[in-house]
Amino acid sequence: MNADARPHTPPQPLPPAARWLAAGGSLFFAGALAVSLRYSSAGLFHSLPHMLGLLLAALFAAAAAVLLLRRLPSAAYAAVLLALTAGLRVAWVLAVDTQPVSDFLDMYNAAVQAAHGDLSFGHNEYFSRWVYQLGFTLAQAAVIALFGDGLLPLKLLNVLLQAATGWIVYRTAAQLFGELAGRAAGFLYAVYVPLIVMGSVLTNQHLSTFLFALGCHAAARRLWRSPAGVVAIAACIGCGAIVRPLGGFFLALVLLYALACEWKDRFGGRPWRSLGKIAAISVIYFAIQQLAGLALVGSGISDYTLANREPYWKFMVGMNPATDGGWSREDEQYVAAYPIGEARNRAELALFRERTSDARQVAALVGRKWTAMWGHEDAAAIWGLWGVEKPGLAKRISQIERIEYMAFCLFGAAGCAAMAVVRRRAGEAALTEAAASPAAQKSSAALAPALPLLLVLVYAALHLVIEVQTRYRFDIMPWMLMLAGAGCVWLISPIPPLVNGKKNHQGGSL
Repeated sequence: MNADARPHTPPQPLPPAARWLAAGGSLFFAGALAVSLRYSSAGLFHSLPHMLGLLLAALFAAAAAVLLLRRLPSAAYAAVLLALTAGLRVAWVLAVDTQPVSDFLDMYNAAVQAAHGDLSFGHNEYFSRWVYQLGFTLAQAAVIALFGDGLLPLKLLNVLLQAATGWIVYRTAAQLFGELAGRAAGFLYAVYVPLIVMGSVLTNQHLSTFLFALGCHAAARRLWRSPAGVVAIAACIGCGAIVRPLGGFFLALVLLYALACEWKDRFGGRPWRSLGKIAAISVIYFAIQQLAGLALVGSGISDYTLANREPYWKFMVGMNPATDGGWSREDEQYVAAYPIGEARNRAELALFRERTSDARQVAALVGRKWTAMWGHEDAAAIWGLWGVEKPGLAKRISQIERIEYMAFCLFGAAGCAAMAVVRRRAGEAALTEAAASPAAQKSSAALAPALPLLLVLVYAALHLVIEVQTRYRFDIMPWMLMLAGAGCVWLISPIPPLVNGKKNHQGGSL
């Protein structure tokens, strides 16, 4: 029996709040598709019909690949997924000698120092300002101490982390939407070219994305209901936050999701015990942050803990109308006139307030920021080809990225629309009378789509205010691709789900 033919939890109606989230997800993906179509043809494709033809071909290719993958036994699919994900990235790493630059270079040089026993870098201006970069720098130092100063071991570690993340994408999507949707999501992750190209870039996003995805996968499986699961969720998100300062974002939404599920299940009749386990996740998470910060100070590596020393920087930059919310040298020069600490924080907050004082200007800026973040081409080709003279390759990468991204957005919009409109998620098992019973309808399994929807929508909302770079799509892409995988399966299903839920359906569930 194929894995996608095994019986799953019967389909259940989405609660009203989850259907509103799904509607928001559909609008998000549709908007991203619309602005991508508008801004992608100029300079990259011969014409709009040429671009649309390639997009149509990509849609058919993705559908054909998913239909082929559904025929594989579970073990065979796992082998194909890991081989495809790792193989494409290893080939890129070996073929393109990407050199670190900017923050990546600062962290690499510091890691080399640390590997040779020199920890003085922790007190320089860069790490005194951005203390949270020390976690990833020390992780790189451990790899360098084991394998030497070369870039290749670090890049191959990126490949391993991406392969592991691809597996998590598959398993999480399968948990939330059904086996075939999981296979589709895993395949889309494996072939997405910006992720492949970023495999040779020494960014902390590889490690943090893996850790955050692992923690969210544990949450998707409702593991907060056991003591070991509580520790696992908190440890993954907490360690991810040491590497990249997005832990608060993932922690807050995982806690919200857990509370919603427990509320839906009436706390299993034991509200205080359920609330205690959820609260324990926060306690362990903050304990990890404090211990890491104290370790930095106690070891003499830094004079500061992991707390953000410039809490208003990304907000100030994010509201810069001259750069549409992107980084600017003028902002750097402005803050450099003030010492790090209260004086700089007050200066940044003052400029942020000045930039947000005109409501009309802010509204126009927010629209431009959203377009830049979710509609413009990914910057992976810039970072991945830094120091490499291959202009033709850069253009080809951007072309493939545009087509893939628009295809994913179309899949995501379709899947979210189906979840919002259809009263029952199509399942791999026949809809039975038992599935329609009140007891089944109350199960928190009906909230399954809420986790990726919350992550994507809140992440998008957050970037309406803070600094934007298309490189930051990397952090949320696993969750976008889970929704896209669900939409892909819905579009290629022989019998789409009906509002009355009367017909059987083969394929991944929504």
